[in-house]
Amino acid sequence: MKTDKVINGVLIKATQPEEGYPYEWPEGVTEIGEHAFSYWSSFNRPFSIPEGVTKIGEEAFSSWHNFNQSFTIPESVTEIGEYTFSYWYEFNQPFSIPEGVTKIGKGAFSDWHNFNRSFTIPKGVTEIGEQAFFSWYEFNQPFSIPEGVTEIGNNAFSYWNSFNRSNSRRTEATDKWLRIDNWVFADCYSGTLEQLRERLDSGESTPEREKAFEEISKSF
Repeated sequence: MKTDKVINGVLIKATQPEEGYPYEWPEGVTEIGEHAFSYWSSFNRPFSIPEGVTKIGEEAFSSWHNFNQSFTIPESVTEIGEYTFSYWYEFNQPFSIPEGVTKIGKGAFSDWHNFNRSFTIPKGVTEIGEQAFFSWYEFNQPFSIPEGVTEIGNNAFSYWNSFNRSNSRRTEATDKWLRIDNWVFADCYSGTLEQLRERLDSGESTPEREKAFEEISKSF
């Protein structure tokens, strides 16, 4: 029995349909609440968020472990919460983030273990939260960080084990350092090449780190 709950346009809780059936949206939804669709671990049908939804809450679609169908977010969405689409282990379908999004929350797309499709971050994004794209083990497609990004949280791009493109570099000194464009992800640290140099000069330098910096700072 369908027991979806909508209050003042906010979908509080969605009912997972029986296996093999699509989800049918209730009327009047403009916001998706926290955990509204979380732990639909067996759901595996094409899914579209309706036009007019502007905000997706924390962990709203978290733990769709076996989902591997088309998924569409409308351009009306401007806010994506923390861990919203995390733990989509099997997902490997075309996917895009709406152009109006300016901040990607902590862990928003973490643990997409099998994802390896063309993907871009919208040009208007200025902040990428911690672990936002954590553990994209298989991802190795052309990818750049937009010039407007001014802040990237720790571990945002950790465990991109397969990523190896012309605008990236790893070090032989430590396999935990990855550079994408002018951003360096060193262990759990995230920052620009210049910020990392300042951090090392402030007293955090070691012979191993100096060797790693020498390798990571070479031109592409």
